[in-house]
Amino acid sequence: MKGGSIRMGGGSVDVAVSRRGRSHRTVVRAAVRLRRLTLGHTLRRSARIERVLLDGHRVRRPLLRLTNRGLEVLARVRGATGGRHVLVVRTR
Repeated sequence: MKGGSIRMGGGSVDVAVSRRGRSHRTVVRAAVRLRRLTLGHTLRRSARIERVLLDGHRVRRPLLRLTNRGLEVLARVRGATGGRHVLVVRTR
């Protein structure tokens, strides 16, 4: 699933999500400087998380939130928010 040229602030972001086996991926390309950027992926409510990576680095304490859509896994980008960022959630 993709969303392109989503207006945000003075620029835009492109978002793509995918799943391959037990790996769930969210890719964001931000053509705008943001004060904060949080990437997320929604899984089924009963999902068990094995690991979460943001831009290739392990996220030690991702924010997990149960919603009516499922289990949201969120990770905040540290440092520069512009450019390409990748969130990978691996389930068991």
